[in-house]
Amino acid sequence: MILEVNNIYSSYGLSKILFGISMQVDEGEIVSLLGRNGVGKTTTLRSIMGLTPPHTGSIKWKGEEIAGKASHQIAQMGIGFVWEDRRIFSDLTVWENLDVAIKSSGNRETAWTMERVFELFPALEPLRNRRGGFLSGGEQQMLAIARALMGNPQLLLLDEPSEGLAPVVITHLAQQISKLKEEGMTILLCEQNTRFSLDLSDRLYILEKGEVRYEGSVAAFLKNEESYKAYLTL
Repeated sequence: MILEVNNIYSSYGLSKILFGISMQVDEGEIVSLLGRNGVGKTTTLRSIMGLTPPHTGSIKWKGEEIAGKASHQIAQMGIGFVWEDRRIFSDLTVWENLDVAIKSSGNRETAWTMERVFELFPALEPLRNRRGGFLSGGEQQMLAIARALMGNPQLLLLDEPSEGLAPVVITHLAQQISKLKEEGMTILLCEQNTRFSLDLSDRLYILEKGEVRYEGSVAAFLKNEESYKAYLTL
């Protein structure tokens, strides 16, 4: 495994959010965090990224403890984060948004470049000189993911990527995430859209009230009629 989260507790001030979350992500797989609003999905990603450091527990990246490290240090170690609200630079063009995120990679053959992200997201190339604030929601989501890829991460954290997008755009986005998996990208996906997650993921964790209530492979989940009925409508 490349990411191991063990028994973390996190909070915002006096508001306790996570109560002993444990999970793991293996290289090359897509893992989903499912659950209703407010159950701790985003906080789990923020804790991994160092934005909301856990009070107790362990987070290991390739065997190295990263709990307590600054978020920029964690990013430099190879973890990319795509925010739920995308947070692109609205006054910068598509090209400029990508350019500011460039991080060198030791392997030129697998490094993410402008050319590679435009191959993955061909709709962005003709928009390269358009400012981010004038893009549609789907285009902004593509740009947010593309910008994260320019940092050449080994693990990509996606926070609600389908949120607010039209069904046809969601279908297209799922195809692009599938292509990322085919290229060997490891992804931890936080989603409320259950069908979107099940179609993409190898394994899943379902959270309720800051705790893991279910974990297992997608195949096993779909075969378990009781769990399927209990959680599919999340």
